[in-house]
Amino acid sequence: MVKSEAKAIADYRRRRIQRLRARYDADDDDNGNNTGGPSRGHGNTKLPFGLCQREGIKVDPKWTPSDAWNALEGKGYSAKDTYKELKETGKVSPKAPKKTPAEIKKMGKTVSDLKKAMKKRDKLEKDSAAANSKLSEAIRSKERYESASAKYKKLADDLVEKYGSEENIPSKREGEYGYPPYASYQLYRDNERSYAKDAEDIEKTIPELTKKKEDLDQQLSDYPSKDEHKKQYDQAVDELLSNSPYTKRVRDFRAIEEESEDTRNILAEAQRKVEQTKSHIEFYERMARVARSKGDEETAKFYEGNGLATNKKLLAANESYVALFSKQVAEYDRRMNEAKGDAADKDWKQIYELSVDRDTVQDGPYTEFKRMADSLTKGKVKYLNPVKYVNTPADEKIIKDLCGADKTSGSCASLAFAYFANKSGYKVLDFRGGASRRFFSWNCGDVLRKLGGSVTHDSDGFKIANDHLSKVEEGKEYYFAAGKHAAVVRKKNGKLEFLELQDRDGGWSELNDSVLKSRFKVKRTSRRDSEYSYLIEGGKISESQEMISLMGYINTASDKQKKGAGGGIK
Repeated sequence: MVKSEAKAIADYRRRRIQRLRARYDADDDDNGNNTGGPSRGHGNTKLPFGLCQREGIKVDPKWTPSDAWNALEGKGYSAKDTYKELKETGKVSPKAPKKTPAEIKKMGKTVSDLKKAMKKRDKLEKDSAAANSKLSEAIRSKERYESASAKYKKLADDLVEKYGSEENIPSKREGEYGYPPYASYQLYRDNERSYAKDAEDIEKTIPELTKKKEDLDQQLSDYPSKDEHKKQYDQAVDELLSNSPYTKRVRDFRAIEEESEDTRNILAEAQRKVEQTKSHIEFYERMARVARSKGDEETAKFYEGNGLATNKKLLAANESYVALFSKQVAEYDRRMNEAKGDAADKDWKQIYELSVDRDTVQDGPYTEFKRMADSLTKGKVKYLNPVKYVNTPADEKIIKDLCGADKTSGSCASLAFAYFANKSGYKVLDFRGGASRRFFSWNCGDVLRKLGGSVTHDSDGFKIANDHLSKVEEGKEYYFAAGKHAAVVRKKNGKLEFLELQDRDGGWSELNDSVLKSRFKVKRTSRRDSEYSYLIEGGKISESQEMISLMGYINTASDKQKKGAGGGIK
């Protein structure tokens, strides 16, 4: 910027401030209040002074509204939140004073104690269930042994009845084949006594098992119900997070940590390539030495001039990447340490773990889907709220409204999502194109993985695609992606079909290997994991409110859709 431009901007800013100040003073003169301090009559500028009076804070006549707000911070007020509350409710609620470090420490101990108690309660529940299982099994075993003993007793008694007495039972075999009756009688009596003894032994253990279960149940009864226990824990965590001075630091720390994740992964990959390239260099150097030792100078020069030279260039490039990304990671670490500041390790660890465990920051739930939404917002992708249908239309109407000749670079991924959003009762149109299309195309696998879908990679695209398609059940619809295309698929009357939405006359068509090759561009390659396949049941998309909320970044006004003449299947 040249000096004259800088001067012009500075003059403009100065004149603007002078105009605002003149207007401010004129308003004061109209109100008859130009004495400064708390009595200045600017509507909301009176608010901090009034709150100071309510909270018993002595106001200095020289104070500005900013001075008053600074004094109110110790009482839990902030200008932004207080003005917002005043606008929404017409009044300002008294704020609870900030908690002392001792009170916050006590809150942390409460959370820790509740967490330990919940773990102990869970262990007691498992032990009680195990004890109940053992007791039930003992009772069943006793009954089985008693039944077996009774069975063999009856068989022995039947032989006694048949021959009149035990002494009359023949000890020799009757007929050419068979077992001597008296031997059978002895076997029956032995089994009768054996099973009776087993039943008796087990019966002796039942009182002990019963007492153990009753003791565990008694211990369990000292705790609140599981839901109530969880509620108490959540309330304690909320109170701690809202009062801890480390909560905001943890939020900033986690944001930097998340931001650094890609760079750390790239650094790790670059470091791996450096080691890999070094091993290649060692290989070509060894091969050149071997060739030279055999007097084959031409082959030695070939190894040195091709593989060795190429890998040395690669090594230099990869080492420069390592240096660059190491510097970036070091900067992330510096920022993370700065965010942590002088926080005590034990207190910091507790707040951090609570934040991660509940995926919560001060402003509320911060899920993977919210991260995606934040990314879309930062990418300036506009949000159009999905509207809930009064009556969800039939599938044919949904397909008719969605399909069209695609004029974008390819909206297959987002169109399939939009289809399931409509099926769940929300009107969502697509063919938006631009950053919205790119995001859902590039992040399709991540979205499906977060929803519980299956994501696989292999060199043989047909193999993994057909593995997924073999799991498609009759009567259900699925989001399926493979090769370079994504679509809704189903099995009808034993045959696989896919839904074509990028054509004016879209609809269901047969899906087979020929279609996988021509429409989905699935192929077999020699490169490991170069092909992908995704599959998820449509219900998991339709039932996810977070996913439906994300659909606002796909939803497009009907007159803004990039479809029609000039478009086609992509």
